[in-house]
Amino acid sequence: MDVDEDTKYLLLGLYGMCMVFAVVGCAYLLDPVKTYVASTSSCGQIITQISSVLKCILDKRFLLICGLLMYSTMQLAFVTAEVTKAFVTCPVGIFMVGYCMIVYGVCGGTTSFIGGRLTKYIGRIPLIVAAAISNLGLLAFMVFWRPDSDQIVAFLLLMGAWGLGDGIWLSQVNCIISAIFPEKLEEAFAASRTLQGLGGAIVMGYATQLCMISKMGILAGACIFGTSMYIVAEMISRRKQDNIDEEKSLTKA
Repeated sequence: MDVDEDTKYLLLGLYGMCMVFAVVGCAYLLDPVKTYVASTSSCGQIITQISSVLKCILDKRFLLICGLLMYSTMQLAFVTAEVTKAFVTCPVGIFMVGYCMIVYGVCGGTTSFIGGRLTKYIGRIPLIVAAAISNLGLLAFMVFWRPDSDQIVAFLLLMGAWGLGDGIWLSQVNCIISAIFPEKLEEAFAASRTLQGLGGAIVMGYATQLCMISKMGILAGACIFGTSMYIVAEMISRRKQDNIDEEKSLTKA
């Protein structure tokens, strides 16, 4: 379906304005971060930084959460590139994509805000497991669902449900990195962004090569694997922290 030039320019203009407002807002409203001192880096320093990131990736704890990091962007790429095309544009029309993404974004922002506060009371694992179960349930529903153009509410509910899970994934991933790697945050965040980019690239890479059932199967497998390995990583991290606390208590005694 062709989109007229006026609509294209309107969308690009709105997107550009959002970028400008975001940059201006960060520049004038965000408190300056002085944790790291800005300086020029030599070739040797760059190589050292890359080496530190690679060492972080090879850390046993990081390897256990690699699957979860990749899945957090795999599910995002799947929704934005595949669900909107196969389950919204084809049965209803491209005009409905915008409304669905509005619902998706609002639900994602809501769960991200609420999830950050719930973490203090119930921890990260219940939220991650809830998001995984939600995503797996949606994938199972999509396998058997036959979309119809009259089911407008169903399309909105589907995208809203995906947004609820996405809000948890994107907010909790940062919390996980901060909690498991407090001693090397810079390297851990750099490594996590690398893997998240790889996850999105993988989904886009096989987008034109596989059928929808195969794509959903891959995503379900990645969800189960990533969540399982993350739970193991949390158990190891907590055991290590318990041992440290026990040693401190013995030292004080």
